[in-house]
Amino acid sequence: MSKEVESGAQANVQMAAAAQQQTAGMDQIAQAMTSIQQATTQALASTRQAERAAQDLHTLAQSLQATIARYRL
Repeated sequence: MSKEVESGAQANVQMAAAAQQQTAGMDQIAQAMTSIQQATTQALASTRQAERAAQDLHTLAQSLQATIARYRL
C-alpha cells in the first residue's frame, strides 16, 4: 500500500512539474506574440513614413518639372 501511495505522490509531483513547464511555455509564447505585435507596429509605421516620403518626393518632382517647363525654349 505504501508503494501505491508513493507512486501516486510521484505522479502528482510529475504532473505539477509538467504544469509548471506548460505555464512557462505559455509565458514564452505570450512574450513572443508581444514581440511580434511590436515589430508589426514598427513595420507599419515605417511603411507609412516611406509612403509619405514617396508622396512628398512625387510632389517635389512635379514642382521641379513645372519650374523647368517655364524655362524651356
